[in-house]
Amino acid sequence: MPDGTTDEVMVRAASTVRAYLEDLLPESERAAYDEQLLAVLRRAGEEDVEDELDRLLESQPRVNDWVAGFLEFGLPADSLRYVERGARPPGEPAPLALPELYVCPVDGIYAKFLRLAYESPGTCPDHPGTVLVLAPETRA
Repeated sequence: MPDGTTDEVMVRAASTVRAYLEDLLPESERAAYDEQLLAVLRRAGEEDVEDELDRLLESQPRVNDWVAGFLEFGLPADSLRYVERGARPPGEPAPLALPELYVCPVDGIYAKFLRLAYESPGTCPDHPGTVLVLAPETRA
């Protein structure tokens, strides 16, 4: 995917929100919504799916709010509280490191940020047994 295009940004947001659907949607809706999202994401590299992706993301208010925060800050909103905290006592604030983004090495359409340093990246739900890897753009 080319860097900086709207499609790239929306695909990254949609790929990343998948890891947070458990917090955003009722269990009864989650699997069907994720399947729809996955189907659109799989076509994103071959055709323009931006309008379809927009409609799908906007169809769920909590997902839409999450994506809006992600587009504004480049991180899930719940990660911001960790970033804004300091590691030192008050008066000597030191920002914490930004959360690291891990992606599926097979196709990149499942991604998640690790909130805590000791958190395991886990595996991709689309490719069982495939461990998520640090996204190339987050490496120094």
